Amino acid sequence: MPDSPARIGAATAQLKAIHDGLRAQLSAALADVDAFLAGGGPVPTLQQHCLSFCGSLHAHHSREDGVFARLADDFPELRPALERLAREHATVAAVNEQLTATIEQLVADPRRAVRLRADLTQLAETLEAHYAYEEAQLGPVL
Repeated sequence: MPDSPARIGAATAQLKAIHDGLRAQLSAALADVDAFLAGGGPVPTLQQHCLSFCGSLHAHHSREDGVFARLADDFPELRPALERLAREHATVAAVNEQLTATIEQLVADPRRAVRLRADLTQLAETLEAHYAYEEAQLGPVL
């Protein structure tokens, strides 16, 4: 029995909601970095929020990577898009590891917050393009 339009729409909405949640976490992390750079906000709070975002992003992409193999089997025409998304996940994972290292170094060197801000801003731009592509390519089949 084919999937109903309502089910497909619900899955697409869920993907967008997950992306929106990640956007909100990233926005909060950026706000924490800005507050810290302005002289307010303790390092542990900044670390907690940034590490929480990094963990959420990693978990989300790990789950998606597992789904991509099934989607490639069910929708062979999506393989090029799925391969691109997997490459983007690998790129984001490398940035995420770098961010985690920078976050962990903040106590010893609070000046690393400037680098953290730049890296988070770049990641936000990368993720916006990634989310838009993913939603456009996968939304119609979810």
